[in-house]
Amino acid sequence: MKSTVDIELVFSEEYTEPKIMILTNQKTRHIQDIIHAIEQVGDREILTIPAFLSDGEGMVFVDQKDIVRIHTEGRYLLLKTEEDSYIIKNTLSAVESKLNPESFLRISQSEIVNIDKVREFDLSNSGTVCVIFGNGVRTYSSRSYVKPIKDILRNKSCFGAV
Repeated sequence: MKSTVDIELVFSEEYTEPKIMILTNQKTRHIQDIIHAIEQVGDREILTIPAFLSDGEGMVFVDQKDIVRIHTEGRYLLLKTEEDSYIIKNTLSAVESKLNPESFLRISQSEIVNIDKVREFDLSNSGTVCVIFGNGVRTYSSRSYVKPIKDILRNKSCFGAV
C-alpha cells in the first residue's frame, strides 16, 4: 500500500455542507489515522483537556489524541500520555463529556481508556476485560462494564465476533 492519499476536490451546488468519502479496499491503521485527523478538524469544540503538571506548578492543554488513559488514583484524577502523567482538577464524568466518544471508552467507574492506544482487549477472563496498551501496561474493567465494552467492540469490529 502506498503511503500517499489521492485527494479529489469537487465543487457542486448540490452540497451545502462538506462531504468526505473515503474509498478503499480495507480498513487499515492509515485509514483510521485519516479518519481521526478529519474528526479533529471537524466541529468538535474541545480538542484538548486542561491538566496540571504533577508538581502542580503549571497547566498544559493535552491533545485528546495523545491521551492513553484517565483514571483515579487515591484522591487524584490522573491523565496519562505515553510520556507523562498529569493531574486533572475535575470529575471523571465532566472530563468524559468533553472526550470524543469514538475514541474513548469508559471501562469502570474510575477509568476511561483511549481505544486508539489499546493494543489488545483480553476477553479470556470470565467477568472482566483486561485492557493492554501498546507500552504493555495493563488495566482491568469492572464487571458491570463488561457487556457495554463487548457491545462497543462488536460494533467497531469488522468481523462482529467479540
